[in-house]
Amino acid sequence: MHAQGPAGQDAVASELATVATTGSYEDLTNKPIIPSLTGYATETWVENKGYLINETDPTVPSWAKAANKPSYSYSEITGTPTIPTVPTSLSSFTDDLGTSPTHTHNQYLTAVPNTCVTSTTTGLKIEIVSSMPASPDSNTIYIVQ
Repeated sequence: MHAQGPAGQDAVASELATVATTGSYEDLTNKPIIPSLTGYATETWVENKGYLINETDPTVPSWAKAANKPSYSYSEITGTPTIPTVPTSLSSFTDDLGTSPTHTHNQYLTAVPNTCVTSTTTGLKIEIVSSMPASPDSNTIYIVQ
């Protein structure tokens, strides 16, 4: 019998350790010593002792120690914050900047002509123009008025 040896050399079966041909754990040398579990607590032993079955801490309220915990709806709980209603339309908001939804996009863009916004993280620019340039830049978003 031949087997692959170190550095790609063929090895004859008689040169190999016994475990190389039998595959048996018993044929290994220098096996690790697996300690016995004798004397250690088993899961069954712990369960039979009744450890941690009943809460005895006097600082834990009795309802928390009960087998069946109470259940409450949010409306039954006192001291909760008032959760505001979330608007579902833009008209629900107060127009404190003078940009009412009644303004058209064109009115807004006219109010801020020739604005150029540059992003330093991506290099992308947004530019408001009156017409598209003949050679547009690939890193610019053009908004035509």
